[in-house]
Amino acid sequence: MKRILLLGLLGLAALLAVMVVRAGTFASKQVRTEAPAPVEFDLAAAVERFAGALRFRTLSDLDPDAVDWEPFRDLDRYLVEQFPLVHENLRRETIGGHSLVYTWAGTDPSLKP
Repeated sequence: MKRILLLGLLGLAALLAVMVVRAGTFASKQVRTEAPAPVEFDLAAAVERFAGALRFRTLSDLDPDAVDWEPFRDLDRYLVEQFPLVHENLRRETIGGHSLVYTWAGTDPSLKP
């Protein structure tokens, strides 16, 4: 019985030694890259643009004839004016006459979205 216990402890010590050696010689496979340059960001301007979009009274109704569509058109124009880079780089679709869907295409069109 003592012999089995001793063999078990020796096996555990050998396993621990192998784990310590392997952990000490492990090399990271992570690719080293340069940190990107900091992006200038004007938080106050971003908050103001967001608040501007919230000011449009875009209220919908189950009855399309009961909806005032002018605020929706105004919001659409506002988005184009305030976010020109979005409209230059993303594909925009209008669904159902007033709903906007923006698609940001990836660099590899063969991949799933």
